[in-house]
Amino acid sequence: MGYSHSSGHLTLFVVQFEDGEWAIVVRSNHDPEREHGYDVAEKGVYLDVYRDEEKYRSEELFPPMQPSEALTYAKDQIPMQPERYGTRFEEWHEIRAQ
Repeated sequence: MGYSHSSGHLTLFVVQFEDGEWAIVVRSNHDPEREHGYDVAEKGVYLDVYRDEEKYRSEELFPPMQPSEALTYAKDQIPMQPERYGTRFEEWHEIRAQ
């Protein structure tokens, strides 16, 4: 998890779950200042699912909300996702649990 703020306002955040090799499994973010950035206050909170280091799809978690609220929801939801997506990620990447 990482975030930045300015004058008491959250300007960007990233919350993600990675496998043991630092490959992203699921991720949620807010970064409206980038050219192709994402604004949770405008578009809502999404969970991006990754396959082969590429975004595979996005799933809506919550409707539009203030970034500070979105960060709270994302950091509460992401830890629950490994169980949901972990098996699928292992199958896609032919990883066998030992």
